[in-house]
Amino acid sequence: MRGNPDAHELIAPGNLDSVLELLAKEPSEWTPIAGGTEIMVAHAAGRLGAKKLVSLWALTNCVSSRRKRPASRLARARRLETCERIRELG
Repeated sequence: MRGNPDAHELIAPGNLDSVLELLAKEPSEWTPIAGGTEIMVAHAAGRLGAKKLVSLWALTNCVSSRRKRPASRLARARRLETCERIRELG
């Protein structure tokens, strides 16, 4: 059985506040994701239960960057704060 793309919704807000607002407004409706491999496998097999997905990929503070130079202390602190706020969502 294959997944039906029309049965799912995926959004990718550009900032953490938008994600938190969405999850606060409809907490049981949206499933946060930070990648896509497992989602695509489950979808292809017709086993993706989540109907509404919110991508965290655009939140570069919580996705490891591929920069050659180490991040500044301020950038690391912001990344940690963002990741902690996301973890609080459960």
